[in-house]
Amino acid sequence: MRVSSVNSLRRKAGLILAPVVAAFIYLLPLDLNTDARAVFSIMGFCLVFWLTEVIPLSMTALLGVSIAVVLGITDVKEAFLSLGHPVILLFYWQFSDSPVNDQARS
Repeated sequence: MRVSSVNSLRRKAGLILAPVVAAFIYLLPLDLNTDARAVFSIMGFCLVFWLTEVIPLSMTALLGVSIAVVLGITDVKEAFLSLGHPVILLFYWQFSDSPVNDQARS
């Protein structure tokens, strides 16, 4: 198998598996309130997206926060507040500007 076909298969599997994992987690008989169940499900969804790299990792992080806002778990300001922290921005800059990314882009 070619690497490109393996990557394509991995991404397609992630697109199918992520909602299934999120639904499974939400339906688990855990002693959590509705918002906590939803956050746990979003984390499962994002975990599958991160592992299968359906979209870039940084976009997956934004997707998870955005889903929480859309579902009404939190408001926009509170949800994105931590992403603007100087340490998070430093990590983002370091990873987005690293030599590994330059090799991956080539």
